[in-house]
Amino acid sequence: PIVTRRRVKYAPHDPVVSRTFLIEKGLTLGEVRRVPPFLKQNLETQENIEQLAAKTRRRDYILDERDVIDFYESRIPEDCADMRQLERCLKNDPQLEKQLVLSIEDLIGDTDSETQQEEYPAEVQVGEVKLPVSYKFTPGAKDDGATLELPVEAASQLDEHQLGWLVPGLICERIESMIRSLPKSVRRNLIPAPDTAQEVANQIELGSGSFVNVVAQHLSNRAGEPIRPDMFDETKIDDCLKINVRVKDEQGETIAESRSFTEVMKSLPDSQKSSVVQVSDNEWQQEGLTDWQWDELPKSINIRRGVAEVPVFPTIMDEGDTVALRLLDNRERSNLESRNGLVRLFQIANRKNVKSQVNWLPELDKLSVIASPIFQNSENFKAQLGDLIVRIAFIAGEKIPRQREAYEKLLAASNERISVATQEVAKWLPRMLEQYQAVRVVLEKQTAKNSHAVGDVRGQLKSLFSERFLQSAAWHRLKSYPRYLEAIQVRLDKLQSGSFDKDVEFTHEVAEFAGRYRELAEQHSLVGKFSDELDQIKWMLEEYRVSLFAQQLGTSEKVSPQRIEKQFAKAMNS
Repeated sequence: PIVTRRRVKYAPHDPVVSRTFLIEKGLTLGEVRRVPPFLKQNLETQENIEQLAAKTRRRDYILDERDVIDFYESRIPEDCADMRQLERCLKNDPQLEKQLVLSIEDLIGDTDSETQQEEYPAEVQVGEVKLPVSYKFTPGAKDDGATLELPVEAASQLDEHQLGWLVPGLICERIESMIRSLPKSVRRNLIPAPDTAQEVANQIELGSGSFVNVVAQHLSNRAGEPIRPDMFDETKIDDCLKINVRVKDEQGETIAESRSFTEVMKSLPDSQKSSVVQVSDNEWQQEGLTDWQWDELPKSINIRRGVAEVPVFPTIMDEGDTVALRLLDNRERSNLESRNGLVRLFQIANRKNVKSQVNWLPELDKLSVIASPIFQNSENFKAQLGDLIVRIAFIAGEKIPRQREAYEKLLAASNERISVATQEVAKWLPRMLEQYQAVRVVLEKQTAKNSHAVGDVRGQLKSLFSERFLQSAAWHRLKSYPRYLEAIQVRLDKLQSGSFDKDVEFTHEVAEFAGRYRELAEQHSLVGKFSDELDQIKWMLEEYRVSLFAQQLGTSEKVSPQRIEKQFAKAMNS
């Protein structure tokens, strides 16, 4: 060799083979150093077709490279054997550029691409964040089908009930697969499955309630018999019809992946399950604070996690004797924690005044004895009463102060506010505890025959008087406690006068709702989520108990099975 590794033009040596290389490698695969405008557009079109095939899983949409090669073969001049010659032809013939632009129709025929984009979105709204969805058509692969990329900081925005709605294009096929998973005795009332699935898909309202529950209800109506969600055999439903959830950490590394959101959250490392979002900004990593020592408490700020902008929520956290500033991943939990944190701040600023007001409460020693089964000791009882007075004085019915000036304005009226709040507690506390004591006495007198009611009431009391219930229940809810307790007494009295059958019927009805509430609450708890819509169900059930067992006492709001069902739908989408 005279000169080694010198590049030479191949076209003059063999123009036919050179032209083949230009079309098959340079244009079809995009392996050229200088990409002309038509080729950039064509490569995007090819990628869109590949995405369309992955989304719809239609084999006739799978791109055949031979079709692309034939397209270029028919339109590139015979004397264009390399890229330089093609560029010269494009310069001399402006129409050639247009002739070389590929369309989707050129390769796979007519498609309704706009509808496809709506049915198979590239990103979906989950809570307050938009998250990317990718698609693959690789049967048998772990990520075959649709995959939702979920930053761990956005995990509390999602739950199991929402997943079925996120990709509308999968709904009809998934319903068909769900029908085929039912027992044969039930399935035969829903044939032909494809037609039934299409009818149900057309009837359901997207995003309304739990996907599985909604489908079960519509199929029940069609079959003429109850179809419960647990009757669907998940092992028979194609994985590609369930959205794969891929959770990533701050570094973009996958830390959990599954087609069940519940399972993916259970498999998260303990260090990633906290609602607190770790950031490098020291402004939101403060602790040991005893006063408002920051400028503003924004409702939310955005942080970048991978390809998503994730909203996080500045929060004042109660730490017992002090407060801390943190970022949480759920707006409603942030509001709840900030209210508790503000109680602590106002308590610190008014410690002596609050303590003297608690000690002033009439018959406090007697009430402490009645309250002993609820609270660990009298000191804990007094401490929680102090926090309750502060909460009524500064938090109940007030917006969360976001600026120091708003906080100080509330603080300036401390004496009057605390005095008024103490008077309210002084009127409410004896009534509530006396009713509580009366319920305990009546419970002890019940016979074994009424064990179903006794068990139900004990569960109700456990829910009402949970640990630190004076902190967790809103004041307007606490004010209803005497009525709830009186309703229990009315119920137990009725059992003595022959309303046994009705009581059993009502107990089962409430138990079904209560079980669903606990299940949903556990799912929310799994991701550290708090939902006002879910909390509303708890209190609706208390009012519903009053309407069933002691209607004469009246309810604070209209309540019925239909209203409770609507509230479940709201909670599942919150």
